[in-house]
Amino acid sequence: MVIWVDASDAILLKRVRTREIWHGNKVRSDPEACEFLARWRVSLEQVLSALEAKGKGLKVLRFDTARESLDEIVERFFGVLNLKNS
Repeated sequence: MVIWVDASDAILLKRVRTREIWHGNKVRSDPEACEFLARWRVSLEQVLSALEAKGKGLKVLRFDTARESLDEIVERFFGVLNLKNS
């Protein structure tokens, strides 16, 4: 199972640029950073598609952290696993 946690470019860039930890997108311009994120997503899609094509039953759960709270994400995740959140 792959858990893909994402958000819009604007939200990701704001998060990255306000954290103390170094990240390459802190020094890139907005267009360069958005291009980097787009390439990252395309690459990830290609890898996941190749894994899915192998027929191993790969399940990909996608979460948009700008649209879902942590509690909602956990609830959905547990639902997929048929577990109850206690």
